Amino acid sequence: MTDNLTHTLFSYFIGIIIIRLLKLDEKQKFPLIVAMVAGNLPDIDFVLRFFGALFYLSHHRVYTHSVLGIILLAVALALIVKYVFKKKESFKYFLLALIAIIGHVFLDLITSFGTEVFYPISSARLAYSLIPIVDVYVLLIFFTGLWFMKIEKRSKVKVAKATLFIFFVFLIFKAGLHTLAKEQTEGLKDYQDVEVVPHFFNPFGWKAIVTKPDYYLMADFDLTTGGFKGFEWYPILEKDKVEASKESVFVRQFLEFAKSPYPIVEGNKVTWIDLRVTEGKFTGMKAVVDLDENNILKKSEFGL
Repeated sequence: MTDNLTHTLFSYFIGIIIIRLLKLDEKQKFPLIVAMVAGNLPDIDFVLRFFGALFYLSHHRVYTHSVLGIILLAVALALIVKYVFKKKESFKYFLLALIAIIGHVFLDLITSFGTEVFYPISSARLAYSLIPIVDVYVLLIFFTGLWFMKIEKRSKVKVAKATLFIFFVFLIFKAGLHTLAKEQTEGLKDYQDVEVVPHFFNPFGWKAIVTKPDYYLMADFDLTTGGFKGFEWYPILEKDKVEASKESVFVRQFLEFAKSPYPIVEGNKVTWIDLRVTEGKFTGMKAVVDLDENNILKKSEFGL
């Protein structure tokens, strides 16, 4: 999921452009506020956290991030604008909200977490893995745009267009690097099932993950040095304990959304992590299961 600061800034620049196109009152702050609210609206599904962290992660980016959800959210916001704030141009506000919400889902799609855009027709999570959840370079582009906008107050629309243009050029650059990293990984030993995800701070760095039935291969790939630092082997050991751990509801739900789920067996404890979000000692979300000597489930939990 892209961070909400990035969502807000993206919808801010989009809002400035769309407000001009729709001929809404640019002197008022209200249209721009509507755009920024809409740009964060799909994350209203944070209320699912009340059902537990794992339930939230399993259902986040589903209902409110689908095509149907996008339309319903835009309609809802337009109705609030019309009947609560008494604005007459409700259709224009609907279009403004719709474009900002689409922008939100677009940003989520280009991360590696995945978004169920076509739910309920399809539960497939689409993810293009171009940028990490928090991309410092995207934020740098947006904050630079804000700085220029402060200097050139009379050219806000031009600055907004220039900022978004640079942002999309950056994404094209990242898409090219993503393709190159994937092709070079697949070309090593004719690997077929390969996923590459971006590093947090190195725009040229990628983590390549090769999935096999009984193991994973993972390597850091830096395009500036022209290759890999070396593959690490992640074998799936003690399969009887691994299979027994799947009796846990936490593990079953974890496996529904984890793209590269890997079980670490330590004695009678099985810890499931997702290799795509693992950075050194940071493993992100994980499901932990304790078994008895007969591999019967004792307790399980989910944590971050």
